Amino acid sequence: EEEEEEEAVVVVEEVVEVVRKTPSPIPLPKPKPIAFRSPQKYVWYPLDLTTDVMVEKYFELFPTQQRPLPGSVGERFLRTLLLRQIPHHDVDKKSCRGLAKESHAEFDAFVEEKVANHSDCGSVIILNEPRKCFHCNEFLDIGDMCVSTQLIRDETGDFAVFHRDTCFKCEVCDEPFAELLCFYLEKDDILVCSRDYNNGLKPRCKGCDETIFEKDYFSADGGNYHERHFACVQCDTPLHDQQYIFVNTNPCCIACYEETFASNCEACGERITIGETKITDGKKDGKCWHNECFKCAECSQPLRGRVCIPREGKLYCREDYQFKFKQMKRKSVRKKPTQRQGIPNLQQQQTEDIWSMAQDF
Repeated sequence: EEEEEEEAVVVVEEVVEVVRKTPSPIPLPKPKPIAFRSPQKYVWYPLDLTTDVMVEKYFELFPTQQRPLPGSVGERFLRTLLLRQIPHHDVDKKSCRGLAKESHAEFDAFVEEKVANHSDCGSVIILNEPRKCFHCNEFLDIGDMCVSTQLIRDETGDFAVFHRDTCFKCEVCDEPFAELLCFYLEKDDILVCSRDYNNGLKPRCKGCDETIFEKDYFSADGGNYHERHFACVQCDTPLHDQQYIFVNTNPCCIACYEETFASNCEACGERITIGETKITDGKKDGKCWHNECFKCAECSQPLRGRVCIPREGKLYCREDYQFKFKQMKRKSVRKKPTQRQGIPNLQQQQTEDIWSMAQDF
C-alpha cells in the first residue's frame, strides 16, 4: 500500500512539474537565482522565493500541521492533499481501472486541454501597493506577501491576489491548493483544485473514483457509476437489472442485505425481510419486530399504535400489565385500541416508532 502511494505521489509530482513548465499566455520575468537556501528545511516551498528569510516568512502564518517539514505531520498533510486533489487516475490513463479503450483519446485530449489552458501554479509576490484579496475582499497592505494567479482577474483588471495562508483555496472543497496548483473552471468562473475541475465538467464514478468519459453510465442515490461498477458492495453482483438497497451510501443486493444487514424479530427470531413492515423501539440499534409479532404477550392483541410496556423480555398492553404486575382489577369491557399513524423509515422498509414509555427490558 505504501509503495502504491509512493508511485501515485511520483505521478502527481510529474503533473505539477508539467504545469509549472507550461508556457504562460503572458510573458513572465525569469526568476532570480535561488541563494542561501537549505534544501533540507522543507520538502516543498514556492519556487518564487529566493532566500531562506523569504521561505520562513511565507510559512510563518501557516499552522504547524501545515508546514511541510521532513517527517512531520505537515509533510503528511501535503502528501494527502496532493493525492486527494490530483488523484493519479485523473492524469495517467495507465492508472485507470474503469476507462474503456475507446475513451483513451478523449481522456488524453481532456487532460491536455486542462493542463495547457486552465492550470497555473500560484506565484508568491510582495505587494508594492495596497490590493484587495479576491477571496475575502479584505485589503492587503504594501509589503504583504501574498499569492497571485494569472487564471483570474479582479475588478481592476489585474491578476487576482489572495492571502497566502487562508484564502488561496478551492472554491468547491474549501481546501488549500496543494503546492499552489489551481485550475480555472470557466463555466462557473471560479478557481478549483484538479479533482473539482474534473467533477465540474464530467461525472465521477463512486465505485472507482475515476472520471467517467463514457456517454452511458448509471446514476443512483445522488452518485454516478460506470455501468460495470454499479454492483453490490458485498458480493459484487451487477445491479442495473435488479432490486437493491443502499447501506451506508453503498448499494447492496436484496439477498446480501437480508443476509448481512436485515434485523431479526425480537419475538420470533426470524429475519425481517425487504417489503415486510418493521416496528422498532425508536432507539439506535434497538429492538425490532414483525408487524404480526408485535402483540401483547397476555391477550395477543396487536400493540401497533398503542401504549405498550416491556417487562421481563415481553410486551404487554397497559391493561394486562396493570392486572398482571400491579394486581389491579381487570375491566370487564376492553376499550378499542386508539390507533395513531406510524412514522415511515427513509429506507425501503416501512418502519414505525412505537415506544411510548421510557423503560427498557
